[in-house]
Amino acid sequence: MSNRKSFFTLEEISQRLSISTLVFHGFRPIGEAALEELARHDIRRIELIESPEQYDLAEPSSMRHIGDACTQCGIQVVAYHAYKTSFADVDTDSKRQE
Repeated sequence: MSNRKSFFTLEEISQRLSISTLVFHGFRPIGEAALEELARHDIRRIELIESPEQYDLAEPSSMRHIGDACTQCGIQVVAYHAYKTSFADVDTDSKRQE
């Protein structure tokens, strides 16, 4: 962080910016073409949301493929998000007290 009273500089914010691939969901596949377009617009960091019809975050070969595609485009995955996660079966204090 810069020395200016704990505020981030424009440069520091720019270095941290990323975009979620959720913006593509339902509109276009997350593949080489989409990643190349992001790179052309100088977007180098993404938050990858699982896209079950394209790849599975739990499948190593699938993740290698998307990782290789990102690397080829100069894009870094900074976060992963599961598409649909249910917490209905999670054992919580409130459930135990019911």
